[in-house]
Amino acid sequence: MSNNVSKPIVITSIIVLFIGSSIGCIWMMSIFGIEIPRLLSKIIINHPPLQMNGFLTLLIMGIGYMIVPRFRNIPIPSLTLAHISFFFVTASLVLQLALPYITTYENGTTFRSVLMILRMSGLVIFAVLIFSTLRVKPKLLRLSDYFIALAVATLLSVNAVELIHPSASVFSLDNGSVNRNATADSLTSLELWLLFPVVTIYGIEYKTLPSFLGFIRPNKTVGIASLILAFSSMALGVISLFIPDSVLLSLIFNILLLISSLTFASSVHVFGGFDKTEILRLIQGEKKARYEFITLHIKVSFVFLFIGISMALFFNVEAILHQQYHFILYDMAIHIIAIGFIGTTITLYFPLMLPPIIKKTINFVDFNNIPIILIGVSLCLRGLGDFMLNPNSLFSFSYLQESIWSPLLIAVRYSLGLSGWLVVGAMFVFVGMLHKSMNKAPSLYENE
Repeated sequence: MSNNVSKPIVITSIIVLFIGSSIGCIWMMSIFGIEIPRLLSKIIINHPPLQMNGFLTLLIMGIGYMIVPRFRNIPIPSLTLAHISFFFVTASLVLQLALPYITTYENGTTFRSVLMILRMSGLVIFAVLIFSTLRVKPKLLRLSDYFIALAVATLLSVNAVELIHPSASVFSLDNGSVNRNATADSLTSLELWLLFPVVTIYGIEYKTLPSFLGFIRPNKTVGIASLILAFSSMALGVISLFIPDSVLLSLIFNILLLISSLTFASSVHVFGGFDKTEILRLIQGEKKARYEFITLHIKVSFVFLFIGISMALFFNVEAILHQQYHFILYDMAIHIIAIGFIGTTITLYFPLMLPPIIKKTINFVDFNNIPIILIGVSLCLRGLGDFMLNPNSLFSFSYLQESIWSPLLIAVRYSLGLSGWLVVGAMFVFVGMLHKSMNKAPSLYENE
């Protein structure tokens, strides 16, 4: 029954993702000095809200409405309320995108109040429905529910902070301007936005990886430690947003977050720890292709997560020791977690969760690794570009401008500035891969 509401939410989130990612690519082009039309330069400020208040929020809502009831084999308490929550959150996003074009203070204040009421109302309804469903005890792996509950609490917390303390937000709701200052406060704010999908992923993987990978059950003790560390990190991160220039708190926040990710990966045997020889011997064809697809993507995604959090940690260390804020660490931490970990995990779980929504079977034999390769190449080029943007770097654009290599700068700038489109290309390849696999696979839902 929950599929009736999950499908439009997930579809909307994917549409928003394509739009938000394309705008992010345009933003990246402008950073590297690639000339873009003036009209396009005005929509750059829509990148953060589209990705956070739009894609991430809607995707987690859609997944939550589908997978949490499915874990218990029960319907969500109210389909009507679920649809209302979807409408409220979507309407608030539309108002937020329109906010920069509201010229008067009075109109802007009214719009801000309305959109925040709509968003918080939609999220509260979502939280109530999810928590009501979580009250029904599952037969196995109850710890998964606590990760999901923490994710929902994090989502409510970051939106509440934005409501009562707007200056802590990574972007202003008053004038639509984007805070691109590489400070500990703004990085922590962004990481908290990313934390709720990360912890949601923990909850889903804790429940599903035993059956996907073939081990009996996760390590419960290590899983509990990961949950406690994730909760402590979230609470400390929220507190730090109310304390100006709280670099030390941000550092501890990232230390706890990194240890939480390491312990969680250990609890669900991401990098092994169980004998899978017999499993690989018995499976073949589509089942083997699916198993190899899962094991590759789960390992790569957590490597991205470890690297992303580590870069945020190094950013804080540099700020404490040398009072310097390195934009490369700031930018890469955000995008390695968002694109690397969350993006790779989406490419892993989307084909696994899609069949019950669209009533079609997906054949993993037709899958390839092109999307994950494009993501990796794009992030590497982004890192190189951030390094060259640093004026103190020996290979910075400002240094090369005065050297014999200056004729190559235009080509280099365009190559690095356009690298963001590789992620959009990966998304199109992934969608094409899904479409091809669905056309070839026989449907298991014809008699339903």
